[in-house]
Amino acid sequence: MDGKRYLQEGFNVLTGGFQKAGWKSVVANDQPNEKNHTYAHTPYMYSGGERGGPMATYLVTASQRNNFDLWMNTAVKWVVREGGHATGIEVQAFRDGGYSGTVQLTPGTGRVILSAGTFGSAKILLRSGIGPKDQLQIVQQSDDAATMIKEDSWISLPVGYNLMDHLNVSFFYDCRIGKVI
Repeated sequence: MDGKRYLQEGFNVLTGGFQKAGWKSVVANDQPNEKNHTYAHTPYMYSGGERGGPMATYLVTASQRNNFDLWMNTAVKWVVREGGHATGIEVQAFRDGGYSGTVQLTPGTGRVILSAGTFGSAKILLRSGIGPKDQLQIVQQSDDAATMIKEDSWISLPVGYNLMDHLNVSFFYDCRIGKVI
């Protein structure tokens, strides 16, 4: 809560090496395209002095709505659609207590927001027939082929192209020998 980072000894040792090697210090979220010969503190979301994220922010406000349900142990497989209009989502249980089947959206006004991470959101879109033709053809040959939307309903969008992710690299520095191992 005091805005300070603690136990920075390891980071500081590595920083010295990176600086001597000509690497640049960046704030990862402020400079998302700076990925070559850069280093940064891991970006965390803090609230009230505790590490948070979507579970500590969005989920708190969403759970206060009367039209919100939290389904655990359930994954979205694809968006059910007619042309460019989403009509539902197909879900599957991946553990006991999860839901399986089609969840219908409100006719005419239903919307879907996909938030399954960098790779998961793209996977759901591709399974839904939304993406580059070459990638959709790969999905068409997969285990999902039997339930995939027909090719004449595919929507060509650059899903997954120029995908950029923040990579984390772990270094192990042995103080006894003064080397990264």
